[in-house]
Amino acid sequence: MKNIIVLGSPATIDVFDTKINPYYNQEYNINVFSKFISLASFNSETLLVDTKTKWIKDEIKLSYTDVPLKNKTVIFDVLADVIFGWIEIAEGKLTNNVWQDKTYLNELKKRGDLIFFGTDREKFLTKLKLEITLLIENFKKQEPDMSFIYNSIRYPLKMTKEQLNVQDLSADYPKKVWINDVNSILFEIEKMILKNFTEIKVMHFDSKASHSEYHHTSGRNSFYYNEAYYLEKLIEIEQILMLKKIKHITTAEEITKKYDFYDYVIVENLFDQVNLLSACWHNEPARILANKLASQDFILDGAFGRQHRFIKRSEFYRAHLKKMNNIWYSEEIPTGKQSSGSNKKNILFMFMPLPGKEGMLSPNMERRALPHMFGSLNKSLVKDTHIIRIADLNLMRGSFYVDTDNYPTFETDLKNFINTQIEEKGSQTKSVLYGASRGGVGALLYSTYLNIKAVAVDPVIDETPYIEEQHDFHLVKGVREISLETKFKKAANMVTGEDIERLLIGNSYVKQTWSTNKLLKKAFESKLTLYDLGDETIIKHPQVTFESIPLQLMFINKFLVF
Repeated sequence: MKNIIVLGSPATIDVFDTKINPYYNQEYNINVFSKFISLASFNSETLLVDTKTKWIKDEIKLSYTDVPLKNKTVIFDVLADVIFGWIEIAEGKLTNNVWQDKTYLNELKKRGDLIFFGTDREKFLTKLKLEITLLIENFKKQEPDMSFIYNSIRYPLKMTKEQLNVQDLSADYPKKVWINDVNSILFEIEKMILKNFTEIKVMHFDSKASHSEYHHTSGRNSFYYNEAYYLEKLIEIEQILMLKKIKHITTAEEITKKYDFYDYVIVENLFDQVNLLSACWHNEPARILANKLASQDFILDGAFGRQHRFIKRSEFYRAHLKKMNNIWYSEEIPTGKQSSGSNKKNILFMFMPLPGKEGMLSPNMERRALPHMFGSLNKSLVKDTHIIRIADLNLMRGSFYVDTDNYPTFETDLKNFINTQIEEKGSQTKSVLYGASRGGVGALLYSTYLNIKAVAVDPVIDETPYIEEQHDFHLVKGVREISLETKFKKAANMVTGEDIERLLIGNSYVKQTWSTNKLLKKAFESKLTLYDLGDETIIKHPQVTFESIPLQLMFINKFLVF
């Protein structure tokens, strides 16, 4: 495992924080030694200061002498040095933390020398150069082969008050004049490092990219960036350190080779649309490229600028999700009013529909495979019901929970997953499979495989209309069976036990799916109940799901109870 020391501001540290950067998979050993502490303070020997002020104690213990051995890389920035500067006193150096104990701070300033770019830029740059030199020397004493990466960051102008609408946290944003001043010194620091430190690799900031984060996880705004920024920096670090095998291609190229050798395929989108998924709706070459990568078992997970990252499906990771039998999922455990306090357990397995337009276009695979939908579902279910939401982690927008050539064991993995979950909950567990549209396919199919009750809403089992009329809207052409009718007929013939209740909800006024709903009913005969909403105001497929929720809940709860 690669050992990496990270020293600097959240702009660098948060690259390796899974709560903020969803794309980091925790595969490196990260040692974080500073948040907003200047390099000068980090380089300083321990200060014997007789004070109970907590921030000073924190600085004392965060010094280079605390760094463990066997680290091979240091990644750092100097944002704390720029924003705060530092105070040099006889005993050592301390960051000029302006928000802390100002009485003690003023005393320190009287005793020492304040180093700050706002008062003397030339002196600041000279001193900072010495601190960077000392940083390198200190680390190389411990590890002669230590490598160094400097994250040359900037503040996007979108982070200024002038660029934002009035909001509760707008006071946290600086003004444009301040950002321009800070960015100018950061630019000078980058030039100084490039000129004087050949051993330091520099990660440059893309000022054209939109890196602003308006509503950050921590509640703070002005020091933070969005997930595209953190992904870009993670990939750049992995390239510099050669931690990943990365192939760069463009949408102008035709894929004629297999890319199994690579961990990442970075696709530069050269179409008019910045978003590659949006380009797929308008350009057949984009669709062909995306589906060819999917056929080689790559999934799109993350983008920055016009760069889109495809990773091997098996390498997908999210710290806040769970994984079992190769299946990614989330689980809501009944608590409070949703729990009776007994040992009774129910499970609602939710096969996820495709998200709305924003989610469909998201380069974040989680938002396409496991969209955050029906978040209040637990409040509408009988007590003691665990909700397990299952990700459709395959192809570009999911395979609709069925096997594909690139993932021929998806169905086996998912059957094993469902059985394992039921076994772990206990023999008396009552289970229901539920899903709409894409999820409806999964709910009904695995109900036939496992003889479990199901509520399926308007499943899409034939992609022909989407391919011919909507430019392969679901991106399955050439990588999945166009029609799943034969698969369902075979599954229906294998069903045993007519007492298992299966409900299929559709609407006869939605011609696109009603014809296939009738085919399913014919195939299943008495083993499936087809419910026609008979609502002439519902004429589009998505309406069926959203306008039949009370009916869905009624039958889900019935199947969980009886």
